[in-house]
Amino acid sequence: MPQAEGEILNVRSRRVLFSDPRVHLTPGAWSPDGKAFLFNKLTDRRTREGIDPKTKDRYSMGIYELWEYSLDTGRQTKLSDNGFGGTWSPDGRQIHFLSYNSDGQSVVDRTLDPATGTTTAGVTSESTWLQQGPSGLTAFVRAGQLYAMGGDGRVSSWGGITIDDPTQARFWLAPDGSAIAFATGKTLAVALLPGVRATVAEDYEFGQSYVSWSPDSRKLAYLSPRPQAQVRVFDRTAQVTTVLTTTPAAWNEDYLFPDWRPDGRIITFSRQVRRSGVPASLWAIRADGSMIGKVADDVIAAFWSPDGNRLVYRGASASANVGVIDVT
Repeated sequence: MPQAEGEILNVRSRRVLFSDPRVHLTPGAWSPDGKAFLFNKLTDRRTREGIDPKTKDRYSMGIYELWEYSLDTGRQTKLSDNGFGGTWSPDGRQIHFLSYNSDGQSVVDRTLDPATGTTTAGVTSESTWLQQGPSGLTAFVRAGQLYAMGGDGRVSSWGGITIDDPTQARFWLAPDGSAIAFATGKTLAVALLPGVRATVAEDYEFGQSYVSWSPDSRKLAYLSPRPQAQVRVFDRTAQVTTVLTTTPAAWNEDYLFPDWRPDGRIITFSRQVRRSGVPASLWAIRADGSMIGKVADDVIAAFWSPDGNRLVYRGASASANVGVIDVT
């Protein structure tokens, strides 16, 4: 039976702030007060070539700049010439981001004080991924193992989790720091300190999109790959996975960038039909899967503001608009 469709979010307004095809948005972009967001801008610069440990192919990484957009003034401010990702500390006094090392095979965690413009370097991850979560933990790879460092600088292992190929690994800390989701190849798993691990999926399409933790850190929303895209939720307490989208997706349809609303009741994601000529659109689904509905056209990625009343989005069409959608 087709899934019930209806209006889940009421769009009050939609504003285009600027347009730039080089811009990328990532989760955690909003400042805690909701007055600014971070974005990345791809440059023409690249890292030095490295060698993939599995394929032995040579590769290099594109270098991004880190920028801030102020909703109060409309001003764009460049924060770093080499910055990817970007999250704010809970008090809004620091911004954490990644910088590629010159070898292109590792990244360093950096902390920026917006008030002074001072940047300090933290840990280096032997991978092209590193994350600092809202709890203050920093997850990184060292000697092929996944580690976490607290705000006090103390380092602990995530239960001896081995990362065979650091260039093909991604990980996402739960908001409260009690768990971490990690993807290697086609396996998506969740680990809890001091070493309890659960496999979530073995058909995860690496690099297709991010995953998203629920605000209470109990559930993980992720997207299954084609040939039948699905929005799924893994409950780490019950160790159960639920498929939220019950209406089959088209064979050439991708689901992208899930993001949990701060109240925990709704998950947004983008739907894209390949080779259709139609830009991706933004959809919302209730966390219990009872209803799904379209929110807006021409959106490839969107992320919730802290108050749950706005989404910053990146357009899917050639115009590459970056804007804000106000919803109720």
